[in-house]
Amino acid sequence: MAWINVDYYFYTDMFKGTVIPESTFDRKIIESEAFINKITFGRIHKYALRSDDLKAVKFAICAAAEAVYNSDKHRDVKSENNDGYSVTYSDNSESSRRLRMTEAADLYLADTTLRNRMVSYDY
Repeated sequence: MAWINVDYYFYTDMFKGTVIPESTFDRKIIESEAFINKITFGRIHKYALRSDDLKAVKFAICAAAEAVYNSDKHRDVKSENNDGYSVTYSDNSESSRRLRMTEAADLYLADTTLRNRMVSYDY
């Protein structure tokens, strides 16, 4: 299994990411890459990707990592009102978290065949 090289330089320079601090970056990227591999049916680790697909995958990993970071950072409280003491809790279930990651990744993977179960990626 070959891992995709998405480092903090790629995140900040190519993806133009500003959300994830460097201190927590590696953990979020590892989780996001595993998630992207899962939703692409193992293709990003199984095949040598075309350069345009590789770039899309790297961007999808970064976008999913930001979704993970935001989900973890804003856990539980959605809004708070101090004057009348009103607190609203967010839906931060695992399925909600996965949905946010998928939506973020699909923005970049939409023009590839990686998410299509019916297409053979073996080339």
